[in-house]
Amino acid sequence: MNMKTLLFTLIIIIESTVVSASWLSISGPSEVCPRQEYTYTLDSDFFFGSCGTYIWAIYDSNGNQVEYGAGPNIKFTFPAPANKTYKIQASISGGIGCYNTETRTLNVLTKYSKPSIGGVSVLCPGGQSKVYTPTVSATLDCFHWEIDWKIPQGLSVSYGSNGKVTLSAPNSASGKYTVSARCKILPSNEYGDWTHKSVWVGSPEFGTNSIQGDDEVNVGNFEYYTAPSATNNPSYNWTYTYPGSSCSWKILNNNSKKLYAQAECDGQGWLTVTASNACGSVSLDKYVEILGGSGGGGGNPCGTAPMMVKAFPNPSKDGFITLKKIDDGPGDPCDGGGGPEMPASIEQPDEEIKIYDFNGALIFSRKISPKDGTIENVNLKSGNYIIKTGHDAGSVKQELLIVE
Repeated sequence: MNMKTLLFTLIIIIESTVVSASWLSISGPSEVCPRQEYTYTLDSDFFFGSCGTYIWAIYDSNGNQVEYGAGPNIKFTFPAPANKTYKIQASISGGIGCYNTETRTLNVLTKYSKPSIGGVSVLCPGGQSKVYTPTVSATLDCFHWEIDWKIPQGLSVSYGSNGKVTLSAPNSASGKYTVSARCKILPSNEYGDWTHKSVWVGSPEFGTNSIQGDDEVNVGNFEYYTAPSATNNPSYNWTYTYPGSSCSWKILNNNSKKLYAQAECDGQGWLTVTASNACGSVSLDKYVEILGGSGGGGGNPCGTAPMMVKAFPNPSKDGFITLKKIDDGPGDPCDGGGGPEMPASIEQPDEEIKIYDFNGALIFSRKISPKDGTIENVNLKSGNYIIKTGHDAGSVKQELLIVE
C-alpha cells in the first residue's frame, strides 16, 4: 500500500467517527405544573463514539434565560404564578461536523382556571331548594384546592361535599342575584378568578310595557308583533281575544317573543303575550283592530286594492317558482286583457312584489306592471315565505309560500 492510499484510508476512518447527529429529541412532558420539578433528557442517533456535550437552556415567555446546564439531562422547577409558556433548548457539539439543536415549547398549567357553575337560573320565593355544582378544569389536577363561594344577601345557603352548595329563596325579594365561585389553592391559600352566575328570583318581568306592531291590520294579512325582552329567557305564548266572538288569528309561530300570525276575520280585541318561568308568569296586552278590507273609490273602478298574485308551484319542490298575476275575470278593465281598457290615468299603478322569510327578512323584491303579469324562475331555499303585493295607494295582499 503506497503512502497516498494509506492517507486516503485514514481520512475515511476519521470522518466516520465524527459524523454529526442527524436528529435530536427532547424527552419530557410538554404540560407541567408550577412548583414541581421535572427532568428532561436528550436522545440522538450519532454513531461510532461521542459527538460531544449536551448543552441545555430554558427560556421564559419574555425570552429570558432562566436555566442553563450541561450533561445528559436537566432538572427544572417551574415557578409560580403559572399561566406562562417556556421554551427548552438542547444542543450537541464537540466533533468535526457534530452540531444540532432541538427546541420544544412547554406550557405551565394555570391554577387560575375559573370553575363553571351548574344549576338552575330561576329560584322561586319560598320554593324548593336547588343544588349548585362547581366544575373545575382538569388543569387544576396540579393542585390541592377547594371552592370559595360568594352568596348574595337574600339567598339561603348550605354547604355540601365536593364544593357543592344548596340555595333557596325563602323570603327573597324578586330580582336578579349573582352567585360567585372561585378556586382556593392549598396550602398557599392563593385564589383564582371569580366565576359568576345570574339567578333570577320570582316570576319574569318585562323590560318595557309595549308590544311592537301595527294597531290596525287588514283581514288576511300576515303581521309581525314583538314583545319586549323579559328577564331570564322565559317561554312566550301569544293569544288574541275578541269580546263576544270566536274569531281569532292564525298563529304561524308561538313560544317566541316575536309573533307571526294572520288575521282571519275583522273585529276589535286584545293581543296578549305571556312570559312564563318556573315561578309564574306575566302578561302584556295590545289593542288591535282588524279591518274588513279595502276598496276603490274616487271614480277609479280599479280601486286601490293590490292585484292578486299567485306562486306556482306552491309548495315548490325544487326551489323555483313563477309569480303570476291572476285575472279577476273577463272584462276586468284593470288586468290588461279580456275587456275594454281604462284610461292610463285611472289604471292600476305598478306594484312591488316582496317575499319575506318567517323572520321578517326581505328575500326578494321586484316591481311588476299589471299588464306584465309574470315573473319566472324565482329561486328560493327550502322554508316558509310570505308574498306581499301592494302599492303606495292601497293596502297589501299576502300569500303563504312553502318551498320543500
